[in-house]
Amino acid sequence: MSFATDVRKELAAQPESGAHCRKAMLYAILSESARLEEGPDGTAAFSVASEHEELRTKCFTLLQKNYNINGVFDQNVLVLSAENAERMRGILEDAAHYEPEKDCCARTFLRGTFLCAGSVSDPDKGYHLEYIAQRKEAAERICRILSRYELHSKVLPRRKAYMVYLKDSAEIIDALNLMGAHAGLMRMENSRILKEVRNSVNRRVNCETANIGKTVTAARKQIEDIELLQREGVLERLPESLVEIALLRQENEELPLSELGRLAHPPVGKSGVNHRLRRLSELADKIREERP
Repeated sequence: MSFATDVRKELAAQPESGAHCRKAMLYAILSESARLEEGPDGTAAFSVASEHEELRTKCFTLLQKNYNINGVFDQNVLVLSAENAERMRGILEDAAHYEPEKDCCARTFLRGTFLCAGSVSDPDKGYHLEYIAQRKEAAERICRILSRYELHSKVLPRRKAYMVYLKDSAEIIDALNLMGAHAGLMRMENSRILKEVRNSVNRRVNCETANIGKTVTAARKQIEDIELLQREGVLERLPESLVEIALLRQENEELPLSELGRLAHPPVGKSGVNHRLRRLSELADKIREERP
């Protein structure tokens, strides 16, 4: 089962806290999924364009409880009398212009919109949460509601609809929390933490690998310089401190400067080792320059 499906199931199980929230849920469904086809003599066929049976059932139940809208069911279509059809047109108009005022209603409206036309990506693969609105005004309304909670959504035209989306992982977690998907947000938070730890470890390993590579390359050049000084009979005439560090480097090619300095007698700091090796390198380069 996908992450988005798990979130949807969790949201679908959330109850509405009162009549005002039931209205917010109903208007969210009507705004994005309602279909009203005019029939003869003022009658109409009402349906909810959703593959989720629980969402259609919720919508029909809320219409009956909140507005006493009844009709005859025919294959998931509610056939309305002329009187109920006229009332339904008014309800749909109200839903199109609905703006939730209470915090609980705003959260419920976002939850209903997500259930109708929302999706969220698997956090192990990426971060993306979206709502699909059929009208530009509806998309702008979703953005306004999200902005109340400092969630910076964007709108993108998508065929004949509009996609409202969030890309920031922290904002997606906040949006899931607003809608009541607490299990989903915990899974996403855990995934995000794991990903951050993994990236941190990878950066550290890459950094250490790069440092090791630099140490090995530098040490190889230092040994080549020392061997040149030995062949030319220069090394044995140098001060004892330079001879000592040269021999230590030949015996310990893999050691960084700080550890190499600890082997000296007395121990030498990193800068001291670097200074001595640099002096050896300068002498070797001078010999190379003087060669015909």
